[in-house]
Amino acid sequence: SSGINAEWPLRPGMLGLDTGFIQECFLSTPQLDAMDSFFKANEKKCIVVFLPAVTPLPENERSGSAKSTTPQPFILTLTEEDDVQGEGTIVYITRDSDRAVTNSNMDNEILFGSIYIERDQSALVVVRRILGDFYTPYLETINLNSKSCQNGEQLKEQFEITMKEFDKSLTDAQSCLLETVHLSKCDALPELEEWTSFAAWQSAACSTDTLAAVDSMLQSWCKRIELVLIETDLIQKESDDIGPYAELVSWKHRMTKFNFLLEQIKSPTCRNACGILKLAKSKTLETWKVFDQKITDAANEAKDNVKILYSLHAYCKPLYYGDPVSIKPEIKKMMEAILIIYTTSQYYNTTDCMTHLFVKITNQMVAACKDYITDHGHKRIWDFPYAVVTLRIQNALRLYKEYDDGFQSMKTKSEKEFDFSEMYTFGKFVSFCKRLEKIQTMLDVIERYNAMNLIKLEGFDPIITKYKVIVTTMQKKGYDFLDQRKTTFDDDFEYFTSQISQLTNRVMEFAETTVNKRPTVTRCLEVLSKIENLHIAEINLEPHYSLIVDKYQEELERIRKLYMENKEHPPLQRDMPQISNAIPWSRHLT
Repeated sequence: SSGINAEWPLRPGMLGLDTGFIQECFLSTPQLDAMDSFFKANEKKCIVVFLPAVTPLPENERSGSAKSTTPQPFILTLTEEDDVQGEGTIVYITRDSDRAVTNSNMDNEILFGSIYIERDQSALVVVRRILGDFYTPYLETINLNSKSCQNGEQLKEQFEITMKEFDKSLTDAQSCLLETVHLSKCDALPELEEWTSFAAWQSAACSTDTLAAVDSMLQSWCKRIELVLIETDLIQKESDDIGPYAELVSWKHRMTKFNFLLEQIKSPTCRNACGILKLAKSKTLETWKVFDQKITDAANEAKDNVKILYSLHAYCKPLYYGDPVSIKPEIKKMMEAILIIYTTSQYYNTTDCMTHLFVKITNQMVAACKDYITDHGHKRIWDFPYAVVTLRIQNALRLYKEYDDGFQSMKTKSEKEFDFSEMYTFGKFVSFCKRLEKIQTMLDVIERYNAMNLIKLEGFDPIITKYKVIVTTMQKKGYDFLDQRKTTFDDDFEYFTSQISQLTNRVMEFAETTVNKRPTVTRCLEVLSKIENLHIAEINLEPHYSLIVDKYQEELERIRKLYMENKEHPPLQRDMPQISNAIPWSRHLT
């Protein structure tokens, strides 16, 4: 009807059907006009064609003819209006622009594809599987580093973030569908939905059995809603590492649950039941009104909180996809957004809500720091050069400083009093930073003591071997050093420190032994100079230099006495004049 005679994107091979059958299905569908509007300018941008799976006929109904294997007719639906149900193939046809689709631009304007949905399976699950099994792995293999594609990798990274966000949205939508609560229908009165007139209500109110059935149904609804409200108010046990996005998802689940209940409360069945009980002056109706108001309030609260958390999510995205360096400039804007929420929100400005939010933000910052330091868990701290891991640790510590400064600044600007527990809010980050400082101390010690491997001194090898054992023992620990909850590291760090202290004492003892055993001051100075070049502050050589000075004085005194005793008659070498013999003798006194 649109006048387009080009090959339609719904090609026969896509569904295994011949062209004539497809044309017959489209011409016979009652939504042909809706499909025709897809080609017009500023009209629908997406349509869905659904081919239900063929249900085999029982053997006694099979005729053996071709008609028995003919698929069911197409069901043409628009994605904004209907939801495809059942098992079968879905073909989606979309376009990006508002321009009319013609023969000349069809190839550029239309995008289409197909998915197969199994029985009792959501289309959301199928789309997620397609993204995870095909598009995401394919995207990872694309290399955009070329002269023809400037900023290619940056664009790829941004698109990957968009894909992840879309995947999150699909996951959330699927999980929200599981949060629906169904209020039981009155089996004894299946026609209750149709009693919309006042006369019908009056007649039902006069019937004892009908009134009892309606009253029982409403009482069961009150009990079900009461249970839902109690479950909602219970403190849910959450993982201690979830981020702020989980707070948004939690409130989306609440909104879905209460909105679905509101739809049922506003249904004709509920309206008719309330009308009947009002005429009968039932006490159950008063209880019902209380729960009706509670559900309405809970739905409004969830809706408002979802709205403000969606606005905050834009500022929290860097926490999920950035590193401490890129997150740091965004903290100020995030804190300003939180301050606005705290001062203007109708529901989300309570101490509990804000505390939960800050705890989740702290969790995600710590997770971002861990991913940054370990390359998303692919490497350990030992796999990086000292300069690299040190820089990353320092960036993580600077992020905490910026985060704390932003919080303190927000407290100063706020007109409302901040009665949050800072230890509860930031305690995890504080513990993580303390762990980083210990790790940095350990790495600093190892970096300094690595210079011992270059010392070539007689008797020093056992000290080098001991040092290597200390370092190797720490490197072979199987747990995650960055997990501040693992107190095993604290014990191992103390042991490492004590071992290094003992090693330092051995170096000092080696230096002392060297000073005592070496026959000359020159040899002693050579040994101490090599040890001093380690630049290890823990090794104090000043006492040993004092001993060398004393030894040098003793040596000078010995030489002086020997010279004074023999200067007049130095030992003569064979066939040497006295003067010529005295010169080399005096030189060899040292």
